[in-house]
Amino acid sequence: NIKAAMAKEKTKGFCHVVVSSNQRDGFSHLIQSAGLGGMKHNSVLMAWPGNWKLAESSLSWKNFI
Repeated sequence: NIKAAMAKEKTKGFCHVVVSSNQRDGFSHLIQSAGLGGMKHNSVLMAWPGNWKLAESSLSWKNFI
């Protein structure tokens, strides 16, 4: 049980299990279902790359979280 393990270790946070066939879809599902939460003063904001999917081959596309 993940919640019991977190309580035992006195870890603050949330647990949300997502099962996916690949990491990219798993992260996407996790973020969409749980959200990123409220922004706090220790958050880092970065520009989102506009050309991440310009290459013809999907093998050269990059994933950004």
